[in-house]
Amino acid sequence: MRLTVLALIASCVACQHSGQTPGAPAPTPQPSTASGKVVPTAEAPSDAAAPPAPLELAPLSPQQARGAFVEIRFPIAEQRIRQKKLDAYRVRLKKQGDGQLWLALDGHRPRKVDSADGSLPLGALVPADVDLAAGAHWLSATLAPEAGAPYATTQESRQPVAALRFWAEERTERAAPAPRVVLFQPGGTYNGSAPRVIVHAAAFHLPSAGLAPDGFRVRVMGEGRTGAVSLPAVTPLEIRDLPSGDFTIAVELVDPAGQRIAFAERSIVVNRDAPVGKVE
Repeated sequence: MRLTVLALIASCVACQHSGQTPGAPAPTPQPSTASGKVVPTAEAPSDAAAPPAPLELAPLSPQQARGAFVEIRFPIAEQRIRQKKLDAYRVRLKKQGDGQLWLALDGHRPRKVDSADGSLPLGALVPADVDLAAGAHWLSATLAPEAGAPYATTQESRQPVAALRFWAEERTERAAPAPRVVLFQPGGTYNGSAPRVIVHAAAFHLPSAGLAPDGFRVRVMGEGRTGAVSLPAVTPLEIRDLPSGDFTIAVELVDPAGQRIAFAERSIVVNRDAPVGKVE
């Protein structure tokens, strides 16, 4: 009994020196700096917002359609057209297979070709406030399914995509055309609660070395969110679960040396509250 009393007295004396109440749990040690000063531990705010999830770009398998092709019959490659005739000059296409014809001039948004003879005037391929200037111009065409992924390209001479360069007035260079990427889809406004947005790109005049192992790069940006994917070859993609808002899709080609050799981009609008459908 005497030993127990003496131990209790010794414990009280030690508590008086440490400032700790007898019987209380030991305080949690605080981290200290090199100088020996105690630094309070910061607590993360409980209401911190999580970063937005990235937008998803999923590769698609092209649709197979044996023998499907599109051909630009007029103008022919490297043809010269008088500038005063440009607006009225009719581009003529030939196709084989089912699907929708699309035609694009330079970097402008592609247009549907619904005429019976597969033709469209050049002036219809540019905005009303844009003049067709003298110099080089590019025509690009595709035959695409009404829905889903585009047709697969093949080793045949005629493909479901086509492109050529022509000239307004004088031809100013003789060098072969530089690499080019054309973004046929997406475009316009997508309505409905679950819009399907397809990325359909085509590459022309690639260098003999081809692309880098990650040389086909696609990025989508908008409404505070982004998504990106890099692939070894030009591949159709689906941008999944886009919310309502404005988005920009950018596509670039990169060679094995890491240099960007071609670029294209397009803006779209998604409206999930509008009736189902796609507004061109």
